Amino acid sequence: MSGFRWTDATGTTVELDEPHAIQAEAAELTMRVDRLFREVDLLTGEAKAQKRREIRKAMERLDHLRADAERWNSYVEMETRERAKVLANHIRVINENANTLRLVVGLHDEFELVSAKDRDRLAGAPNLTQQRAAALVTAIEAKDLGPSFASAFEHLQRDPLFYRPESDEGGWFEWVDSEGMLCRLASPLAIEREIIAIIGKLFSMIPKLEAILPHFETVEIISSVDLLIKRVEILEVDLGRFHQESIMRDDKEWECAKREWQDAR
Repeated sequence: MSGFRWTDATGTTVELDEPHAIQAEAAELTMRVDRLFREVDLLTGEAKAQKRREIRKAMERLDHLRADAERWNSYVEMETRERAKVLANHIRVINENANTLRLVVGLHDEFELVSAKDRDRLAGAPNLTQQRAAALVTAIEAKDLGPSFASAFEHLQRDPLFYRPESDEGGWFEWVDSEGMLCRLASPLAIEREIIAIIGKLFSMIPKLEAILPHFETVEIISSVDLLIKRVEILEVDLGRFHQESIMRDDKEWECAKREWQDAR
């Protein structure tokens, strides 16, 4: 969106990022008019007529400044609505890009909800969501899902792209959660869960971003969305850091195994 163009007292047209210049000139002119009205009563003849001309000119400029202020408000409202539309589209992209992660997290969450004694009772064929998850996260190698949810899940857990330990016991990765608590994770699942939860919140805010609401409400929604998006960005960095450190740990373990093998020869 183009900037706000405004003509100042000297006749120079400039682009403004904020309304301070308009407000400052209006405040200065208001004080000047007050002073001129006090002075005009003390004058006579041509001097009095000259003061009155100055007052009229100042008041005309004030009228222009009031119109400029209204124009600024309209400009800000339009810019805010445009920002809201951009955010709504950005959220749709984020949500679409999270499909694979959502399926992985959803399948792990679904499995955790099933108690140990109930797992074997889920003897039906894997549902569509489970099949989609399997197809996405095990694209490197086709695998038989098996006859039941439990067997399918066990099969998927053998795939490094899908595997997540059942708990974070013995966790090695330091991570600060949304409550500011320092945790030690054995898998990225907690980070992935928070990402999916936040994306869900963001997606639910799209209707408000696209609605015609009072300006202050739209500003508040945009502020909330910005904070959530920043948190997602932080979590994505954390997720990348987890995978990078995981690779480094694996490399060190292989180096140790290699040395042990060579020393034993």
